Amino acid sequence: TSAVSVVSGEELTEMAPSMSVDNMLQGKAAGVDVTAANGQPGQTAFVRIRGIGSINASSEPLYIIDGVVAPNLNSVNPNDIASISVLKDAATASKYGSRAANGVIVITTKAGAVDKEASIQFTSRYGFSQKIEDNFDMMNAAQKIRYERELSTLGVTNAQGLPGATADQETYERLLSFDNDWQETLLRRGIVQSNNLTVSGGEEKFDYFFSVGHDINEGIIDAIDGFERTNTRLNVNYQAKEWLKIGTNISVTSTSSDEPRD
Repeated sequence: TSAVSVVSGEELTEMAPSMSVDNMLQGKAAGVDVTAANGQPGQTAFVRIRGIGSINASSEPLYIIDGVVAPNLNSVNPNDIASISVLKDAATASKYGSRAANGVIVITTKAGAVDKEASIQFTSRYGFSQKIEDNFDMMNAAQKIRYERELSTLGVTNAQGLPGATADQETYERLLSFDNDWQETLLRRGIVQSNNLTVSGGEEKFDYFFSVGHDINEGIIDAIDGFERTNTRLNVNYQAKEWLKIGTNISVTSTSSDEPRD
């Protein structure tokens, strides 16, 4: 009876790899608008549930990971997610109070299974990122100076109100020496790498899930380290009595981000 969209962990892992869970939500839940902010490595997306609810305050939803409020979704490894529930109406979000005014995204991480032998899984991805080729050609220095000279003959001035280049030969040759392909200088082919190790299982009254993940996204700007994240998670449950179940979910995340300004 409530407006809830559920996305399973299997659906997320079938998608193209991404280091941000919110980017992986694009097109997966009705009524949830997910827009990538920019191409910066590790950048989270804009997530809007039921549209923009405020002019001055934040329109971000409330993120809950295993019952704990999280500032964003960069702190969770996509490989650790069992399911994502998006609470879109006031009735389902009311238990979280005014913080849930923009909707709630509830994430449940994976757990082990009772009476199951230990299972070890290792996944690794390695790829590249690069700038998409422009559908136009940039002028070189000689073409730019010739263009300015032609404008000058028409009486057109530049942004500073000065006439176009009418330099003598010496100045012309000096200006040509500044010619450079700045995209070639500044950009590179970046590396995208992800490694994840999980161990899960359980006995009659005990189950466990342990994972370690390491992600690197260099980005395409040279001399920028980009984004790096290391995740460690331990989920343990113990059925001490028929009426008593003890459990703990522990997660440690370390992130390093070296990014250019927008």
